[in-house]
Amino acid sequence: MGKIITNRIKQFVEYLLGDRKRSIIIAIICSILPMFSWLAVVILSLVTLRKGAREGLYVLVGILVPIIIISLLKGFGGVLAPIGFVVSWLLAIVLKDTMSWRRVIEVGVLLAIVSVIIFHYFVPDTQQYWINIVGQGIDSVESTANVEASQATFMNLIQNTAQYMTGLLVVLIFLTILGNLLIARWVQAILYNPTGLAKELRAIRIDWMHVLVIAIISLGMWMNNLLAYDLLTVILVPFIISGMSLVHFIANTTKYTGYLLLAFYCLLLVFSPYIVGILTIVVLADLGLDFRGRFIKQV
Repeated sequence: MGKIITNRIKQFVEYLLGDRKRSIIIAIICSILPMFSWLAVVILSLVTLRKGAREGLYVLVGILVPIIIISLLKGFGGVLAPIGFVVSWLLAIVLKDTMSWRRVIEVGVLLAIVSVIIFHYFVPDTQQYWINIVGQGIDSVESTANVEASQATFMNLIQNTAQYMTGLLVVLIFLTILGNLLIARWVQAILYNPTGLAKELRAIRIDWMHVLVIAIISLGMWMNNLLAYDLLTVILVPFIISGMSLVHFIANTTKYTGYLLLAFYCLLLVFSPYIVGILTIVVLADLGLDFRGRFIKQV
């Protein structure tokens, strides 16, 4: 069954990449269908990874034209909708040129940081902004005694987390783009290098620059700077991904890979804040101790 699905994917990708017009048309159709817009990003990334930035640009322009027209007609300003496609194309170029997921994550995080800074520039009091946005949504709900109680609880939660909301939103968008790029790379690996992707993902490792950045952000949080709170959410992404990569590497050196990874992701799902903290500490320690090198020597 697995071979049949793999063969079908190969046939579709070969058909897709076989003609530029075909790639553009299929990508456009997917981009204007809400349930399949992610597939348009995958197609864009796959074309860029396989054929280069110029061929990817043709697909990107084909996707952007109808999206911008639709956005303008609906009054959305025609700006926000295409950003995800442009970023996807840029990250696919980075991955093709460097073959390094670390570089992809660094560029993506840099763009995310710039996005958060720009948002804070135009919306100085982001905490109150998100409280107002959520409050307006709650006010539109019909009031009942039970609903009012739950609304009060929800508003209290929002007030405590509003300082992180911009960063969380940007991180969610970035991880969605990264996930689509990962699917495109997985499809490419099926066709041309079946074992390559796993090795790439198990080799993701941050450098000391991330430590410097998180130290500066921590200082900003100590000074109660709202921008620093949002940026913390963004800068934690490389630490989390690097930690997950290390876990996969270590698990792959044992006979119980599947069980260890299942246990890890169950713990991550149930105890997310604690596991994220542990991963961050482990990644910081890995910078000096090089756990991968130690496990290779032991094995």
